[in-house]
Amino acid sequence: EGREGGKDSQRERIAALMGQKRACELAVKEVNSSLDRATLDATHESAGNKRRLLMSAEVVCCTLSGAGADTLTQLALGESGRESGSAAQKSGSAVGKSGKGGAAGLSAGKAVPSVRFPLLVVDEAAQAVELSTLIPFRLGVQHAVLVGDPKQLPATVLSTEAASCLYAEGLFHRCLRAGLQPYMLTVQYRMHPHISRFPAGLFYDGQLTDGVSAEQRTTCWHTSAAGALGPFTVHDVEMGKELGGA
Repeated sequence: EGREGGKDSQRERIAALMGQKRACELAVKEVNSSLDRATLDATHESAGNKRRLLMSAEVVCCTLSGAGADTLTQLALGESGRESGSAAQKSGSAVGKSGKGGAAGLSAGKAVPSVRFPLLVVDEAAQAVELSTLIPFRLGVQHAVLVGDPKQLPATVLSTEAASCLYAEGLFHRCLRAGLQPYMLTVQYRMHPHISRFPAGLFYDGQLTDGVSAEQRTTCWHTSAAGALGPFTVHDVEMGKELGGA
């Protein structure tokens, strides 16, 4: 009888512990459910705030891949842009201008008003691949300005096969090959005139001029150390060796 009573006592303790375990599991499940609801509500609120901010903006600045974000594509294309917007993931930079609009009380799950971006300005367009540059054109663009320098390095393309198929040639270069005449900005302010003299003569046929004179650019170290620290200095390294990457 003593053994049977001990077994009954152990069973009761086990049953009590199992009941406590189930209660804890239910409590954890309820907490997780509340957390999921709070996260979803916060996501909806954040998306609504983004849409309201974008619809009230005069100018929207983003990268080329950012122009394919769901928030922008939903505004420009409606809810149908949700799936297609997430597929555009490239690199670059872009500036788009939208029309004014008011959007009070927007929330997820409701119809999103269409907002078009009629003017697009792409900076460093000569260093972006064409597919990346085309991403923001989905947003209702009617006029586009491509800003870039075809004399500088093209887009970085690691695949030699893709490069051989002109993948590195962006939309900027395609427009030039099609016969569109670019408008050249002929005044530069970045380089010292002693530095700009070489690229101006070699790449820009002498059309590039300096917005700041050499006297305005001169600093104390340009005239010290017997001219060794001038604005542009070439040192002959006789024992130098250049190693290329694999």
